[in-house]
Amino acid sequence: MNFEFIMDSWAWVEIFKGTPKGIRIAKLIHSKRVAVTQHTLAELADKFYRDKIQFDEALEHIKSNTTILPLTEEIMLRAPEVKEEMRKKHRDASLADAINVTTARIHNAKAISGDADFKDIPGALFL
Repeated sequence: MNFEFIMDSWAWVEIFKGTPKGIRIAKLIHSKRVAVTQHTLAELADKFYRDKIQFDEALEHIKSNTTILPLTEEIMLRAPEVKEEMRKKHRDASLADAINVTTARIHNAKAISGDADFKDIPGALFL
């Protein structure tokens, strides 16, 4: 199945905070085929835990409005190459960011983020 957007944890945090960028993202993804990777859910759970915020409602919202994608062997094997590509433009690009971009490319989607590591990266929509 193809998706239009793969959501990065940065994008979800903006939505849940209700920031102007979060509102823009919510409008952009409304009525679209949206997915989130399992590792992004782990990143969000960690962020909520560190900030001492309950994650239950946010998780239910994500589960109700997106498809949760597993970390497949194909993604695991392609992500290091994408990470290297991203690091040519952004020295600190992480493997987690590369996993989102790789997942987006595999699903003919755009990885949505405002994280600077996504700027000017094919397969990413930097906000």
